[in-house]
Amino acid sequence: MTEDLKTFCCEGCGSWEERGFCNKNNFYCGRYYTCGSWIKKEKNKCEDNGMKIDFFVPGVPAPGGSKRAFFNPKTKRVNVVDTCKRNKPWRSQVSAFAKDAMEGKSIIIEKPVLLNVTFVMPRPKNHYGTGKNSSKLKSSSPLMHIKKPDATKLLRALEDALTGIIWKDDAYVARSIVEKKYGEKTGAHVEISLLGE
Repeated sequence: MTEDLKTFCCEGCGSWEERGFCNKNNFYCGRYYTCGSWIKKEKNKCEDNGMKIDFFVPGVPAPGGSKRAFFNPKTKRVNVVDTCKRNKPWRSQVSAFAKDAMEGKSIIIEKPVLLNVTFVMPRPKNHYGTGKNSSKLKSSSPLMHIKKPDATKLLRALEDALTGIIWKDDAYVARSIVEKKYGEKTGAHVEISLLGE
């Protein structure tokens, strides 16, 4: 094929290519071989730097990374467990919402990504007034969350939960932007986009 082809985005992996295959009018690069007919297509709904995934996970974010090891005399082995009991259910929640966000996408990212996360944490009671004002937020109450858990530990739990669903390994997170603040609707706002290599 000698004619110049316009660049287009692979429906499977989000990469920009000059050649690919046609499958029900969708373009796929050579790694996602389908029916074998070459096609030419204008830029589609993919963004300039590839796919973009965003979703919200409701719940109270839990940290990851802290472990406790103990010796089990019955099995004669050392067992390692998370010190935060909320870690496992939170990671399960993140994984479930990530799977919903990936519905219709049959790939796992193996390219550098930007991970942008805002963790929304519950406010303590002393941020509110008393008596008739118990439901009103004090004017002195802060917006940003500067208490434990650390943002890095919250991020670690989230990255682990997304491994095997969004990306093959969390090592593909080449850049991350993390914010931790208070809010009424607790959870995590997650936005993932491909970075130029």
